[in-house]
Amino acid sequence: MNSTRLWRTLVATAALHMITAGVVAAQTVLVRHATAGETVEVLLNSTSIASGEVGSDGAARVTFALPADALESGMDARISVDNCAKIRRVHVVERSRVAPPVQDGCNRHEINGLYLIRRESTLVVSVAGAIPTLLLVKGNFSLKPPSPAPPAPKGLAIYGGGGFARFSDEIANACGTVADCGGNDVVGIYTGGASLWITKWLALDGSYLRPSKGTADGTGLNYEFDSEVDAHVITAGGKIGVPFSRLRIYANGGGNFHRATTTTVQTISGASQTIEVKTDGFGWQFGGGIEVWANRSFALYAEANRVFLKGKPVDGTEGDFNDGLSLAVIGARIRLF
Repeated sequence: MNSTRLWRTLVATAALHMITAGVVAAQTVLVRHATAGETVEVLLNSTSIASGEVGSDGAARVTFALPADALESGMDARISVDNCAKIRRVHVVERSRVAPPVQDGCNRHEINGLYLIRRESTLVVSVAGAIPTLLLVKGNFSLKPPSPAPPAPKGLAIYGGGGFARFSDEIANACGTVADCGGNDVVGIYTGGASLWITKWLALDGSYLRPSKGTADGTGLNYEFDSEVDAHVITAGGKIGVPFSRLRIYANGGGNFHRATTTTVQTISGASQTIEVKTDGFGWQFGGGIEVWANRSFALYAEANRVFLKGKPVDGTEGDFNDGLSLAVIGARIRLF
């Protein structure tokens, strides 16, 4: 880097430091409920240091700076307001000093208390009544009222999520009377669907559930087997909810249609055979959940459901399917309209 570029870099860095230090060290006097067109003047220890005009909203925001020796530890000060013709003077006086005399034609009101003015302090002075009041806050103070929390909305929302599920009878159905038998009936699951909230407490709902495969395996005298269930579930039903501002607690219920393939690989005396049974049928489910709307378009939800799956073989063979899923999922909703 040549010397010219080095000097430019140092100068730019110093300038940025000075600007940043000025912003960090800035204090603000915000006068509210004044008359538009009036002047607000801020005096620090009898010295006028800043002024501004009251806008049409009845507020004036005036920025000033504390003495350099008070930037780190702050300054204990008393605050008073002089009301004069067309002007309001806000006095910030260090506790060891005395405020200047009241000018002719003005009247002074001292705000009770001793206030620690620090970096980024905002002194919100209200002159609405006969006696002014002070609110001392750290950082900026907004005159806009806080926005109310968005209520849980009506309309159509799509959703998706994932979690865990447990097959109720996968291991029992596969093992039968085999003593040396076990498996994994706790699986992952993902879901997607849509809810149409007709009112804020009543909705129609449809979803698709896709659990991963539940498995079981066992061994006996001269044989062993492995079994797995691969299921797809479509649900349809309704929800009844109770909204609390942006939160809604709901119960749901309805019917379902499943299609499942149960595959069993048997090995007897070294010879293997694969048995595959495809089933489908209708069942029912119930559950409940909670959703929290960040705004009118996006929400997070958590839900727990019990789904009963019943079906018969699609090719007329033997092997009815009778199982259930207990599931818990979390996910997100997006409101379309």
